[in-house]
Amino acid sequence: MNRTAVSLGLYLSILSATQPGDTLVWKAVNAFYNYETAEAITILDSARIEYPDNPHAHFTWVAARMLHSEANHATENTYSVLSKSLDTVIPVLKMLKNKYPQDPEYGLYLGCAIGLRARVSLGRKQWLSTLVNAYKGFRLIQDVARNNPDIVDAQLPVGIVEYYAGLNPGFIQLGAKLMGIDANRKGGLAKIEKAATQGEFSWIEAKKIVAFITLWMEDDPRSALLHSRDLREKYPKNYFYGILFLESLIRMEKDEEAQTLLSALEEELPF
Repeated sequence: MNRTAVSLGLYLSILSATQPGDTLVWKAVNAFYNYETAEAITILDSARIEYPDNPHAHFTWVAARMLHSEANHATENTYSVLSKSLDTVIPVLKMLKNKYPQDPEYGLYLGCAIGLRARVSLGRKQWLSTLVNAYKGFRLIQDVARNNPDIVDAQLPVGIVEYYAGLNPGFIQLGAKLMGIDANRKGGLAKIEKAATQGEFSWIEAKKIVAFITLWMEDDPRSALLHSRDLREKYPKNYFYGILFLESLIRMEKDEEAQTLLSALEEELPF
């Protein structure tokens, strides 16, 4: 799975619960999943002003700016955009966490934002900074997930880390255990699947990740077809979701439907 998919699976996808202004946030989310990233940023600029206590608006603004830059600019420019966006949002989330200490969402999003700093450090090969930020961010997310099992969306990033740690024996699993991570492939996948079927906001990224895993790593194309079909129907402008659905149809030997989809995708080529 590519680095962007993992990043979004870990962070963007855990939008959870309901806050004033979430209607605007959802409008932006739907826009950038259909590749309308500039529109998403404009919507979120307004949401951050109108609903300053909504953590979804602040964090999704960072994600939208990252996606827009990745689609339109060089890699180093994207790192710069992401770093500056996090410099803006992390202090806000820290303030909100202190303002609402009983609400686990603010700790959750603060953890996600700190974790995204690791994305920048990794790209710039700043290894120590990568480890420190990844650890700090994940521990905040993990604490929320453990103490608030009712927040299903928070299970997704934990499940992703558990699954991929379970795939890598030796040093990776040892490091995961030292961080308090259960390197369990089966348990990690179960958490991701739960988010895909029960998550309030996380179902989008969870379905994408489950479809990829079950198609290429777990040899369960039937599951991949179920989830990729849902994504294609919800976001028909998302070319990646179309390709994922096509691959699932081919694996399930649904040749006629696959050929129809292939013809449609050829007309939708983004270049």
